[in-house]
Amino acid sequence: MDIYIEHIVKHKKTIKDYAAVTGIIVGALVLSMACLLFRAYLFGLSFIVIALICYGAYMLITSLNIEYEYILTNGELDIDKIIAKRGRKRIITVNFKEVELCARVNDAKFQNEYKNTQSIGQTLFLAGDIKSEGIYFADFHQDGVKKRVLFEPNERIIEGIKKINPRNVYV
Repeated sequence: MDIYIEHIVKHKKTIKDYAAVTGIIVGALVLSMACLLFRAYLFGLSFIVIALICYGAYMLITSLNIEYEYILTNGELDIDKIIAKRGRKRIITVNFKEVELCARVNDAKFQNEYKNTQSIGQTLFLAGDIKSEGIYFADFHQDGVKKRVLFEPNERIIEGIKKINPRNVYV
C-alpha cells in the first residue's frame, strides 16, 4: 500500500523576525540617505543605487516568510523549507521505520524522554509555532548521530506514521 500525504505549516514570526525587519528597513534608509548625500560622487547613479537598495531590502524582508512542507511517502517523511514561496530546500528525511520514539511534546507520559537531551546530537525545530499544542518530537539515528526533529503534523500524517511504526509512534 502506497502512502503519500502532504502538509504545509507556516512559520509564525517571532520578536527576532520583527527586529530583523526593523533593522533591514533602518539599514536601507541609512544607505539611501547616504546615496543622496554623496550623489555628486556617484555621477547620476544614485537613484539606481537607491532602487537596488530597496530591492535588496524587499528580498531580505520577504525571505523571512518561511513555510515547512511535510511529505510522507511510504515511510519516509521529507521536510522541506520553503522561503518566500520562491525557493525550496530539503532540510531532512526521516525514515519512520527506524524512529525510536515519536510522541507529542506536551504528553505527560513522555516528558522524561523529551527532556532528556544528553544523548541528542542535533535538534531541528521545524514547526510553525513553538507554543502550538500539536508539536511532536521524533528521535532517530542518522549518519551515526542521534537526532531529534520537532515538527507539527496534521492528523493524516500522524495516522500515516502510526501505520508505519505502531510500536514507537504514540498519538
